[in-house]
This record gives sequence, C-alpha cells and structure tokens, in this order.
Amino acid sequence: MSSVAAKDHRSGQTTTSQPLFPPSPPIESSHILIIGAGIVGLTLAQALRKHFPHVRCSVFERDEHPLARGAGWGLTLHWALESFLYLLPDHLVARLDETFVDPEASRAGDGNFTLFDLRTGHARLSVPPSKRIRVKRENLRRLLLEGIDVQVRSSSSRPLPAAPHVVSSRTRVEARLTCLVVNLQWSKNLTAIEVDDTNGDNPTASAVRARFDDDSSASGSLLIGCDGSHSAVRRLLCPATYKNTSLPVRLLGVSYACSAEKAQAVKALDPFFFQGSDPQTDAYLWFSFLDTPSSHPTRSDEYTYQVIISWPYRTGFNGRVEPTEMPSERLDRLRLMRSLAAGWVEPFRSIVLDIPDDADPKPISLDDWPPSQTWDNAGGRITLMGDAAHAMTMYRGEAANHGIADIRSLLDHLGAYLTSPTPRPAMLEGRMNAYETEMIGRTKPAVLRSRQACLDAHDTRRLGKESPLVSRRVVTAPPEKSGYPFWVKSVLGLVKRMVNYVY
Repeated sequence: MSSVAAKDHRSGQTTTSQPLFPPSPPIESSHILIIGAGIVGLTLAQALRKHFPHVRCSVFERDEHPLARGAGWGLTLHWALESFLYLLPDHLVARLDETFVDPEASRAGDGNFTLFDLRTGHARLSVPPSKRIRVKRENLRRLLLEGIDVQVRSSSSRPLPAAPHVVSSRTRVEARLTCLVVNLQWSKNLTAIEVDDTNGDNPTASAVRARFDDDSSASGSLLIGCDGSHSAVRRLLCPATYKNTSLPVRLLGVSYACSAEKAQAVKALDPFFFQGSDPQTDAYLWFSFLDTPSSHPTRSDEYTYQVIISWPYRTGFNGRVEPTEMPSERLDRLRLMRSLAAGWVEPFRSIVLDIPDDADPKPISLDDWPPSQTWDNAGGRITLMGDAAHAMTMYRGEAANHGIADIRSLLDHLGAYLTSPTPRPAMLEGRMNAYETEMIGRTKPAVLRSRQACLDAHDTRRLGKESPLVSRRVVTAPPEKSGYPFWVKSVLGLVKRMVNYVY
C-alpha cells in the first residue's frame, strides 16, 4: 500500500425527478467513503441513495454527535437550489419546508437582501433578487440524516443529547430497501489514507483505506473529502499547500431570542436578513432571523436573531493606534460589540445593545483556500468537495451552493462509470480529472470574489454596485475550450453516457 498525504417552494406544488441515470446493471458494487457529515457530505449520501441505489456508502464524522459544535446558524440556497431539489429523494424534498427559517415568507417569495448605512438608516445597495430558500442549518442536517443508519460512538462518559439523528426502525428498513448500505459513524477523526495499487484492473475493489485515531479503519473504492474548511483529507492530499489564507478581519457572532413585539421593526426591513456598513469606522453588521413563529406553531411570540459584527484588523480602526484584537473574555467580547453599535441608528443599535448579558459571542476566523491546481487523486480514487475543496468567506453566501454544485458535477461525471457493467480504471481516472477541472475552474474565482466581498465590507469607499458584496449571486462557469455552448456539450455528454450504458 502507498500512503497519500420537488417541491416548488414558492408555488407550493410538488414535483418529482427521475434518477440521473437508468437503473444500474448487476455489477460488483462500488463502496464510497464520505469523510464529513456536514450539509455537503449528507447531501452527497442522499443523492447516491436516490440516483445510484446500488452503490454502497459510508459516512465518517469527527464530531461525537450532530450538536457537538452547537445548533449552527442559517444558510441560503439560491442559484444551486434547483440542483439541490433534483439531488434529494422526493420524500425529503416534500418535507423541506420543515427546515425553513420562515415558511410563510419563503412561500410568499418575500425579501430583498439590502445593505444599509448604519449611521443614517438609508438603504445603500441591494443584492439583485433571485429564487432562494433560507434554512436553519440544524434543521436541514436533521432532515438529511433521515434514512441513514447512524452508529453512535462516543469517547466520553457523558450521555449524548437527545438526538435529532435518531431514526425509527421502519426508516432503517426503508433505507436498506432503497440502498445497499448508507451508514454514518461519529467520533471518527481521520489520520491517514492508504491506496492499494495491486487491484488496478478492478476499479470497484476496496483500493482506498481510511484510518482513524481510534485505531479503526474502513476500506472502499472511492474516498471523498467533505470535511470542511480545515479538511483532514485536504491536508493529506496537499501537505505543502493545505493551509488556509487568513484575512485581516475579525468577526463575532451570537444568537438570542426576542419577543414578537420587538421583532416587528426589524422584520419590516426584511423577513430574512440584511447587512449594514458603518461609514465612520468601517465596521460591518450582518443580521438574520434564525427562528420565527411560523416555523414553531407552538411558540407564537418568539423570534431568534442571528447577529454578526466584524471589523477590519488594521491600525487606526475606531480611533485606536493599534489594531483591535479579539477579546479573550466573553464579557469583553460583548462590550466590544455594543461599543461598535453605540452610534448606529435604530433598529440596528438595539439589535446589538439588546443582546442579553449572559450571551456568549463566538469569535470566527475568516480565512479561505482558493484551489489552484489539481492534487494527486490516486487514479481517481480520492477527491475533495465543498469547503474542503474551496473554503470561502460568508460574505457572498455561496459556499453551500458551490458544495451542491460539486455534488451534481461529480455524479454527472462519474455516472457512466458507476453504472457501467465493465468499469475500467482509465474511465474512473479520466472522469474524476474532468470533475476536478470543472470544480476548480468554477470555484477558484468564487473564493476570490468572496474574499474581495469580505474586504469591501470593511472599506466603505469600495462599496458600489460592482462590489462582489452586493453583485448578483450566479454560478460562473469556466471559459469553454470548444466552440460548443455549455448546454450543447451537456446534451452530447448525456447521449454519450446513454450509448455507453446500452452497449
């Protein structure tokens, strides 16, 4: 062995989608190892259940349970929404509104992501509207865990919390009827990847072994790293270049409950989220509703706010000679947030000043990793997707969307291989290389746009209609190398895959 470092949620109508490829012939099944049980890893597992039910799939997550890092915040799916709905099994699409921050506003299609002047309250710029849904990350993860056989392993003696990942025995049976094996193991911290080159003529053989820090291991035919912005898989694949680039910005985030009466003035600005800049200090505010009464019918008078304040890490900020460091103590972090908001107009000022005294603002590092070149994918056996492949800042809200696009791209490229009665190693390597080329060409510019959006957010002189902070959120494909339009090439590729399947 060698070691290598549809439901239409605006109309309310339910739609169904067919698998990407015809039912597979009876071949020896591939076994895909997914490292990471975040949104991207679980969506990939569910997409395999739907579109390639003959493929075995195992998911390994380093956390002890779904809430090990807290409940998480919200995320927005916009330009990748159509692909997300297409990838998911139809019964999960039908329940997607269970994850919405505000189901009523989502059905109405309300909202316009506006940038406000925090000193005057005037709307400066707006992100062009698009079809989108705003979901709570915790609820979406709970939904994506449906039908997955969960194996809980805890290294501590503490009892695990009441689990949103617990599924009924009936669900487990249904999962096995629709997929050979999809299981998830917690407390699996990846330490090494090994590749067995002795079965080169059999691409479905267990050629990849993942080793974990509890001395366990797992073998499969493919390994896909979906393990986040500080990916262990990336560190092993790219030992010289895996580290993220830190940005000169500091960020604090907190969530807290608020009464419906107080929330009305905020909701009048936007039912989902908005952002603001302070022209005097270059501090930045992000606000989002995280829970609303329409998402909790039994709690008719309570909203949950998600509040983020960030500031440029530079000399002279807020009249200080030295850069403003991140406070180490909880109360000092809270005082800093309140001091930065002291000169803002309402309701922005109260959003921050009303943060409860017992709240615990969390510091979040702002860094990114633009993929610059392909890595050694061991003949197509190992690859990356999501934040592991292209970590980006939150200032354009595109990270999850590119993760979804990665899944669609990977399955599109590997579909013929996964359904071929005679899969060949050259087919796997070529199609994996094609996926990585497409993904890197799409996401490297996206990472750099998000980086610029972050820098622009903390320099009001740069804020204009062309700034990535407020420009339209759309997927940008790499330049075509042939004269055929992208859609023509997609149709030709589909015809070619159907021919390969028939013959």
